[in-house]
Amino acid sequence: MPNIVHVYERKLPIAENVYCVFYIPAFKNQSKGVYIEYLGIESSPRYLERKEEKLEIYNKYQFQLIELIDDEMQNIEEVLTQKLISFGITVY
Repeated sequence: MPNIVHVYERKLPIAENVYCVFYIPAFKNQSKGVYIEYLGIESSPRYLERKEEKLEIYNKYQFQLIELIDDEMQNIEEVLTQKLISFGITVY
């Protein structure tokens, strides 16, 4: 995605030791930043457990979250653009 300020593997601002895949800081009319998680490895029980833990943390702290899954990777630019727009982030 061109022209989007972001941070890769940022620690969430909480006591728990949790990192997001990407973070897009608040900009202009946004009150909060947006976290992006790729939740794609569905075959591992340990991964699924960790995925649920992370989703609970995002919900607990009411972080704005975009979840990406394997099926969306074929059209990632279109999918991510639409999800960013839903949070008020304009993509050019």
